[in-house]
Parts: sequence; C-alpha cells; structure tokens
Amino acid sequence: RLEQRFGALGTEFFDLAQMSPTEVTETLFEDDTVRTSLFFSTSAVRMREALPATGFGTLRMLLRLGRYGLARGGSNMIAKGLVNFLTAHGGQIRQQSSVERILVEQGRAVGVRLEGGAEYRARKAVVSNVDPGRTFLQMVGEEHLPKEEVERVKGWRMNESALFGAHMVLREPPRYTVAEKYPDMNECFHQTFGYDVPEEMLEHFREIEAGRVPSKPGGEAWVPTLFDRSQGPGGLHTAGFWQFVPYEVDGRDPEYWNEIKESYFDRILDRWAEYAPNMTKENVVH
Repeated sequence: RLEQRFGALGTEFFDLAQMSPTEVTETLFEDDTVRTSLFFSTSAVRMREALPATGFGTLRMLLRLGRYGLARGGSNMIAKGLVNFLTAHGGQIRQQSSVERILVEQGRAVGVRLEGGAEYRARKAVVSNVDPGRTFLQMVGEEHLPKEEVERVKGWRMNESALFGAHMVLREPPRYTVAEKYPDMNECFHQTFGYDVPEEMLEHFREIEAGRVPSKPGGEAWVPTLFDRSQGPGGLHTAGFWQFVPYEVDGRDPEYWNEIKESYFDRILDRWAEYAPNMTKENVVH
C-alpha cells in the first residue's frame, strides 16, 4: 500500500520501519553527535537498540525534535484542565475506586463493576489505560477473549528499565561551558548530557539490561523557570533530570533504590558539573 500510494518513497519508509532504531540512525546519519542524540531520543520511547521493526520510533522522534511544550503553572495544570473539561460536560471522577471487572455481554464491553459491587453501564465505550495484563486477563477475563489474544497478552513484558528522576530547586540555572560557543544553550528548553559518542549511550543500556547502575550518569535536563517564572518564587529556579536505570539493581528488591538514591544523585551532580560547572551541591537548595 505504501508503494502504491507514495512510490519509491513509500518503499524506503517501509524498509526503514523494519529496521531497529540503531540501524535507522546509522543508515541515515554520519555525525556522531547527531547519532548520539537520536539514540537518546529513541530510548525515551523505550526502543531497544537491536529490536527489529521498531525503526519507526526513530523516524517519529525526528518529527518531534523542537516541538516541546510547557504548561504555564506546571504540568499539573494539564490534569486540572482535563478534569474541568470532563466535569463541565457532565462527567464524574471516582477516586480510590478500583475496577474489579469489565462487564462483558455478547462479546462487547458494556460497563464496569467496582470493588464493593457498584456497577456503571457504558453508553458508548469502556476505555482502560491500565496495562494489558490487568486489563484483559483480570478485568475482562480470559473466557471472553480468543485463545491467541490471551497468549499474546501473557507474552507481554514490562521493560527492564525505569526512570531515575531528580527534581530540584536551584539558586541559579545551569550555565553550560558550551554556551561560550553557542550562547543559546543556556536558554534551551531541553538538554541531554553525559553521552558524547553513540557507544556511551549503547553501553548505558547494556548496563541496564545486565541489572547494573550505569557507571557514567547521563540523561535529560530541563529548567521550567527559564520560561515560566511563576514556578520559581523568590528568584529561585526549578529543574528536573531523568535518566534510565535498572528497576532491580543486581537482582535486589526495587526498594534498594531508597538506600542508594542520594549517593547516586551526587554522582549525577558531579557528571552534570562536567558540562555546567555551577551545578554543584551549593547550587541545590532542595
């Protein structure tokens, strides 16, 4: 169909989409900095380096570059806006109300039953954003699904990586050394640091797959208060940092992160300071 509609361009797109993100990046680009940036951008949608037929993720990230947005007042304003829209149109929100079953009649989802027995019938649709296992195997029930669909859902697995998030209040925003050459860097909405060549990015994820905490921290950072001063009263700034890490470190229980998170944050700061020398402990208020 792609070839019929778009000719050679459709064929090229299809061929790229069948590759892994690594193959797409190495096929389309030569510069190490560009390749490293795309490796990281693709990892943000959790595409593993050698997984075939996920190359569309890289193509999608190319479209996304430069299209970031900021919610004035903080990201919670998006949730508040959705709530206001829903309630203004007659919707209701039930908090702390777990769904026990999705009601199925004659092969169709027709409503939900909550824990405690209350039932709600749907006029148009039942929608779930719970993971496939709980949605289909627990809430819908295997008896309502084709056997092959049950097997597919049972084969679904969580990614082995998780996010290490650091959210902080700063005395001043990061001042990057590279801004001496490219002044816009200090005013950039989103920065990625810690990976200078593709191999560093790939090694980071190999360590995660092996259950090890990445030896050289690296990830993405942002400073909302550069663009919305209401988020940083008193002249202070807010900043965030995300990095992929293993959910279970060396096979330990995930709660082990509570023991090492402070020391690992210190390592992140040390790494950050290699790129922005003012990112020291003294700059972090909270």
